Amino acid sequence: MLFLLMTTASAWAEADLIIRSTADRNTFAANVSNGTDNYEGKTVILAADISVSTMAGDDRNNFFRGTFDGCGHTLTINYTGGYAGTAPFRRIENATIKNLNVAGTITTNSGMAGSIAFVTNGITHITNCLSTVTITGNNSGTDGGLVSCNNNELYFTNCAFKGKLLGTDEGFGGFVGWNNITVVYNHCLFAPSQVTMSTNGSSTFTRGSSSSTSNYNNSCYYTQSFGTVQGFNASSMSNAELLRVLGDGWEERDGNVVPKRPLTYLAYHTATQSFVELSADNPTIVGASTTTMGTADTETWYLVGSDVTIGSRITVNGTVHLILCDGATLTASKGITVNSGNSLAIYGQTAGTGALNATGALVGGSGTERCPT
Repeated sequence: MLFLLMTTASAWAEADLIIRSTADRNTFAANVSNGTDNYEGKTVILAADISVSTMAGDDRNNFFRGTFDGCGHTLTINYTGGYAGTAPFRRIENATIKNLNVAGTITTNSGMAGSIAFVTNGITHITNCLSTVTITGNNSGTDGGLVSCNNNELYFTNCAFKGKLLGTDEGFGGFVGWNNITVVYNHCLFAPSQVTMSTNGSSTFTRGSSSSTSNYNNSCYYTQSFGTVQGFNASSMSNAELLRVLGDGWEERDGNVVPKRPLTYLAYHTATQSFVELSADNPTIVGASTTTMGTADTETWYLVGSDVTIGSRITVNGTVHLILCDGATLTASKGITVNSGNSLAIYGQTAGTGALNATGALVGGSGTERCPT
């Protein structure tokens, strides 16, 4: 029995909010800033490259507390003025920002600018993000390439700053302008294209109080040192060498070493009754020996990246999401079993040309299977 998978409709909405336009982003920002919704426990996705000039969050009380997934798209920002604390996200708390590219300009005479966030509170994760923003400051400081001020625990993974630091500001941090508690880095790169800001009181990655800590995990590199030197010198490394030391989360694109684009797939969004392009985090690659997928009571992701044949019956445990990459076929010679209490959702990649060839089909109990029949 042959199941051709072009785009499989998910019966559940993976995103609580989809941003497709500047107007959508402005509504989202206003909801956060005026306290209408902090998106705690929710996922917001960016479904297109857009340009914005509004910030999400206010001076003190209203934070973004959800997950913002850029899905590899670019947010181009344009902020000019004397406002202290300038960033796309003014305040975030216990939040995750991931798979986001940020471009554009921030020009401020009051300092405390960041290309992603002004203030981070709680436990915050910024993952797989790239900034090429030009930050210009002339009368103050505490600017940060990605974040201006961290007040608790902040974790960077596979992030890069490749923008410009212009003006005369002092006291700048390549990633974080001021750290009050803890910043942890995993596989990050500071590679500005131009720097004219003062090195006085500045640091390559993090400025902070004497009681704060920064952990670089032996995996953070810079192509240009800035102020107090932190991390490891990569100024003489080739792209191949830099890719080797930064790890699997990086790739060379257009001659530049950058965080990898996330794997995207198509899912059906029930609220809008339309397909939307989402991104998957760290899926397990399916091979010929993958006869079991998933773990009971756990949500897991699997990826068929090339033609694969599995000669034994496949058993699904827990909640499994299976992505068939464009042009890849999974041949399940003995079929797939989805027993009661478990579920399997199958997705196509963006071109929708993956296929599932399953003899014996998907059977078992009252489990949920979402492959077209």
